[in-house]
Amino acid sequence: MIRRIYFCTLAAGVALAATAARVHATPYASAVTVTGGTQVSFILNEPTDSLSYVINGGAPVSSTDGLGKGTHMFLIPAGATFSIKAEKNAATGYTIPTGGTITAVASTGVRIDSPAGGTNIISDDASAFSRYNSPRGVDTVQDPNNIYFGNVYISNSNPGALTGGNVVGPGATPANVPRTLTGDGLYALHADESDAFGNGDVAVNPINIDTFPAFNTGTSGANSPYRLTVGSDGFLYVADYSDVNGQLFRVDPNISITSGAGTNQTAVNLFAGFGGPATPLGADGTALPAGQNHGSISSVYTTGSLATNDLVVYAVDEDLNSAHVQNDTTKPQNDRNSLWKWTVGGTVGNFSAMPTQITPGVVTQTMASPFPAYVPGLIGDFPAGGIIVDMAHGSDGKFYLAQNRSAGQQDGLVVTDATGAIIWDSLAQSRTLVGDPNAADILTGVGGIDISPDGKYLAIIQIDNDVTILPLVNGLPNLAGRLVVDGGTNTGNGRDIAFDAAGNIYTLSSGQGMMREYSPGGHTISTLTWNGTSYSFASQLVAGLTGDYNGDGKVDAADYVLWRKNPGNFGGDPAGYTAWRNSFGLPGSGAGLGGAAVPEPSTLAILALGLVATVGSRRRKQESQV
Repeated sequence: MIRRIYFCTLAAGVALAATAARVHATPYASAVTVTGGTQVSFILNEPTDSLSYVINGGAPVSSTDGLGKGTHMFLIPAGATFSIKAEKNAATGYTIPTGGTITAVASTGVRIDSPAGGTNIISDDASAFSRYNSPRGVDTVQDPNNIYFGNVYISNSNPGALTGGNVVGPGATPANVPRTLTGDGLYALHADESDAFGNGDVAVNPINIDTFPAFNTGTSGANSPYRLTVGSDGFLYVADYSDVNGQLFRVDPNISITSGAGTNQTAVNLFAGFGGPATPLGADGTALPAGQNHGSISSVYTTGSLATNDLVVYAVDEDLNSAHVQNDTTKPQNDRNSLWKWTVGGTVGNFSAMPTQITPGVVTQTMASPFPAYVPGLIGDFPAGGIIVDMAHGSDGKFYLAQNRSAGQQDGLVVTDATGAIIWDSLAQSRTLVGDPNAADILTGVGGIDISPDGKYLAIIQIDNDVTILPLVNGLPNLAGRLVVDGGTNTGNGRDIAFDAAGNIYTLSSGQGMMREYSPGGHTISTLTWNGTSYSFASQLVAGLTGDYNGDGKVDAADYVLWRKNPGNFGGDPAGYTAWRNSFGLPGSGAGLGGAAVPEPSTLAILALGLVATVGSRRRKQESQV
């Protein structure tokens, strides 16, 4: 029988949730160039434990210019094939439970107490390029054959100044720095957080095909630009959510002020007309301008390209409804925030055909059917001012639709099949999880979502700046398996979130005025390969030791302490204990039951109490919406 010993405190060495870890993980090579056929240069996004090259299939050769973040170089024979391998092991990351708990925040965060994932920040809070006063969207280039592989693109909707000297946390993170941003538009960084095009603090507002700047520069354009995504064709697709300039722009990824967006017409307004609702408004609160096939666009997913005449756009539109599309006022006018499909083909700008509805927006419950009654879906009859919504797309064809609902009386997240039929919704799943048919959704305060490149995780940036990680099982979120990562001060308005090719997560917060990057942690190996014709990229998470609950590469007393505090997070009781006991001592010679004796739980209790650190609830600061 397992002897039960309950702890009020944990050993300091395993209290991983108490402060933000500065150990790094998931390094990878990006932005590769070959000069003169023999000199290979690339950018490493962060320091790595080992860095090696294989040339023409030969033996690995270790890097001769260090293991640090930034630019590296090596030489090859002309015409050679090569691969670049970076390997790292980190005990902390968003996929690794800390044994701690993130307390519930019932309107801007997860509504019930949740297991904590490790906070492993691999960006630099002290860099000016981490500061944005009005950030709205972020995405990364994940195609290794794109010359901008690894680039990070950020949309910022207003100019402004940021003060510095603030510690965002959690724990003793570096104080941020002041920055003054000029104009509204786009910024781009390399994977190491250096300036990708040398634009500095000046936002790029690309020139549209009509010769005007794409994004609105007036005070009414607070969401111009809005969310953005990197399409499979390599172009940026930038949504404009403002009423005055509502649109979807395709933008060339070269946003250099001197040689790209500043001198050439690099943007295309894909749809006919600009803006959201006209005046006067209709009975449903909207009235699209005549001949317009869209309103204010919030988020998009694309397939194909204009160049190959097969561009298809999927987007959530704040204003468009069935009455608009069918030109029939007897049709629904309260199904705004629908997911629509525009078959653009090769039309370069001002595409005017109406879209097809994929997933309709829904009507909220009425007085005749108050909460807990609801209809799954995004809210289509919301009041003036709109709500925060987002969408993502899985490699298996599923769509993921999210919205910010503070009371939890409607879905925070729904999943549809490829046809748009809803097959999973977070409110129903929350009620099942907590065993209460009248419960509110636990996914309140959803600011943005994204799907990991391997399809294993859905990540949420909460309005309170925490990050929620949901494992995906056959493409469906597992609420019970969630981890919540402490995102620092809860100043409000987490805005957007995106994965990079290696599984690191970028987040934006207008309340913090910050962009941050979080690592999954664990033992990772990334390999970028040139086979003479094209590049390929692979990022592998090496399976850890069974029973190594803190991910430090060995099974010892510290792992027992984590299991004992919360068995359910680490295999259960007694299965988690048995797994730890059978692996105790790995990877050394005293491994398992055949090696050194496993300490008795009473002995482990004494060891754990030798170094004390309090964990558990963290102090929440006053919310303020920005």
